[in-house]
Amino acid sequence: MLRALPPGWTWSIGVAKAGGEVAIEFGATGPDGQFEPGRLRITRDQARELARQLNAAAGDGTERTFTPEAAAHG
Repeated sequence: MLRALPPGWTWSIGVAKAGGEVAIEFGATGPDGQFEPGRLRITRDQARELARQLNAAAGDGTERTFTPEAAAHG
């Protein structure tokens, strides 16, 4: 589920492509400096679907859920 970060939190993201796979490393840092990391390894088709969902959600205040199954039907 894509949700807004709490006040005072910032986010970061890094993307690497290798073969047919995309590795996405992301995280959020709280106002106290606490870092919450995450990692996602998906296919390029799934990465395109994720990008499409993120673009669709940008600025409209909605929440969206990304699943690998969504990429198979996109």
